[in-house]
Amino acid sequence: MTTRAGDGGYFSSLDEAECRKLLASSVVGRVAWETPEGINVLPVNHRVVGDRIVFHTSLNGPLSTLLEPTRVGFQVDEIDAETAVGWTLLVRGTTGPAVGLESVSWVPDGRRVGVAITFEWISGRVVSGFPS
Repeated sequence: MTTRAGDGGYFSSLDEAECRKLLASSVVGRVAWETPEGINVLPVNHRVVGDRIVFHTSLNGPLSTLLEPTRVGFQVDEIDAETAVGWTLLVRGTTGPAVGLESVSWVPDGRRVGVAITFEWISGRVVSGFPS
């Protein structure tokens, strides 16, 4: 389904298989969740393992709270700033420990606490617009 945006741009929905393929090809995403202080959104480098997104953090960092089951959103995208063409994905799911699932942190300080997001819903779209 294609929807026109202003000034000739458009959004076109991606099917689940294409969303999963793009998610698996991505390296960096953003995990968002509600805390007593408000909404947190942090970037993580990740891997897709089956129906789970896996990333690592430190035991004392804010992401370690996601070892407890927590409803989260996870977003990845790739949009070229010059052409304003790309794609964006949103995954909703629940977190927990990533027992036996490997990933690698880009931070060289020994982040070994694995967190997994189990997919409950995934949606994506191709975007095209006109750069300003």
